[in-house]
Amino acid sequence: MKIILGSTNVSKQRSILIAMKELGFDDVSIIPVSVNSQVNSKPIND
Repeated sequence: MKIILGSTNVSKQRSILIAMKELGFDDVSIIPVSVNSQVNSKPIND
């Protein structure tokens, strides 16, 4: 099974692998993709 992850974060990749193994999926390939989240790093107040 191929999973496309919208992040290059290694801990997120590892978490997906752990979860998929617990669900019984052994043949998992994660494809990390760097994307722009378009979320501001600072909150906007009124």
